[in-house]
Amino acid sequence: IGMVEQMDAEGFGGCTNYGECSRVCPQEISIDVIGMLNREYRKAKVKKKPAPRKAMTTQ
Repeated sequence: IGMVEQMDAEGFGGCTNYGECSRVCPQEISIDVIGMLNREYRKAKVKKKPAPRKAMTTQ
């Protein structure tokens, strides 16, 4: 998740499964790798655990 978020912050990426970015990619990253990245990113976002809640204290 962090890698994709950092790519977004730096204005890099925006790669979709349509393939438009792989045709002009200076690193020649294939659509297969882009698809794998997008799948793994979605899975990680779904499985990401929410931040732990602070314990309630009584006063």
